[in-house]
Amino acid sequence: MKDLYYEITENGYHIKDRNDPLFHIHQYEPYIPDKSKTYEENAQAQIHEIMVDNYVSAVENEEMTLEEVPEDYRAEVEAILPEPQEQKYTLDEAATIFAQEVNS
Repeated sequence: MKDLYYEITENGYHIKDRNDPLFHIHQYEPYIPDKSKTYEENAQAQIHEIMVDNYVSAVENEEMTLEEVPEDYRAEVEAILPEPQEQKYTLDEAATIFAQEVNS
């Protein structure tokens, strides 16, 4: 899991990952995402977006459960995740139905 932090510079900010020395995002003028926010607010918002995506991926890949997602992110992650599909048949039942259809 990513462990992101930011560093503010005179014309923007850097986002880095303590767990991955190759991860680096550098946002600087004139490419700051939201000019109505400070560099710090932009960095925090961008980190939040990245972490939401990471948690969605982790839940989808069954690396963690939705309940394990930190509370600050859980509602957003849950809103992005697809609705769980109701399983209508067991695999054996589906195979039997498929075999019957093929043999008809």
